Amino acid sequence: MRSKFAVIGIVVALVVVAGAFYWNRGRPQASTIGAPMRDAPEEGNEGIAGAPPHAADVAAKPIDAARRARLSAEPLPSLDAPLRTIVRDLVARAEAGDARSMCRLAAEYQYCGDLQARMQMIESGVARAQTQSGQGSGRGMRSAERMAEAFDSVSERYAHCEGVVVPASSEIARHMRNAAAAGHPQASGYYVSGDMFRNRDMLENLNELTFYRDNAESLARTAIAAGDLPSAWALANAYAADPADFRRSLLAQAVEPAPAEALALLYGLRTVAAGNTDPAVTQVAARLQERIAALEQRLPQADVARARSAPSGIGAASGSRPDPATLAGSMFSRGRDEFRRDICD
Repeated sequence: MRSKFAVIGIVVALVVVAGAFYWNRGRPQASTIGAPMRDAPEEGNEGIAGAPPHAADVAAKPIDAARRARLSAEPLPSLDAPLRTIVRDLVARAEAGDARSMCRLAAEYQYCGDLQARMQMIESGVARAQTQSGQGSGRGMRSAERMAEAFDSVSERYAHCEGVVVPASSEIARHMRNAAAAGHPQASGYYVSGDMFRNRDMLENLNELTFYRDNAESLARTAIAAGDLPSAWALANAYAADPADFRRSLLAQAVEPAPAEALALLYGLRTVAAGNTDPAVTQVAARLQERIAALEQRLPQADVARARSAPSGIGAASGSRPDPATLAGSMFSRGRDEFRRDICD
């Protein structure tokens, strides 16, 4: 009986703590920093296809090239530093045109926004568990214990975000697309995957989605030329997707089907992975071969022969050999459980 009261006590405590967390998070605070960057004048967007109105596009602003080059050579702030201590510096560097800082801002905000969403889910679960425990359900008590552990884990990680207002999801997407448009390969790879856009915020992102629809393919192509393998994998899957498949990616919805182009990209990826004995790369190579075999069976032999004779030159613009291990995360997870903040270095 005592254990039951203890669990109920945990549930009540979680309700109080979670409620206080969200009440305080919603209050305006004079000391809170990291609010969204100011919007640029509308006329600054004429040169960007499909740019959302009132979007602060860094690429359209006059930027001191020497300062941008200096900032690009400086290391980004430590990932261990609390966000409130570095966000002003990141905003200033992003406004000066540093693509890595634009990417890092988006990554930090996405990470914190996802943690907030998880806190909300836990809060809802706490209310359900409280009801079940009050009805004498043992399952409700077990759920409360699990949620207490989850709450502690999320709260510990959210300490990194304390004191910073997470901007609207459209603002976060804008930071990442600015980084992609400025030529940051990893930002491009994540942006073109479409994972920036959460189902919960789709209507808020209509303007950004318009830009994505009109520019994602060209951004992917630029990133592929720079050697970004996740962009090549995402574009290959988009080109190969069946238009009738309700599960197709956002990128697949933004491009015309081109299975022969998909096969050329996959052959290019296979060339990059060839001869590498790293276990992660071996797994990548096996997955590539599965996709290649499926397309070879589906396409006319003339298309297969053309793709095989002219595989996509991934990294042709950079002159360096990409690391095939970077594909593992793109192939075997959607990356939505917890956003990686280290993709921008």
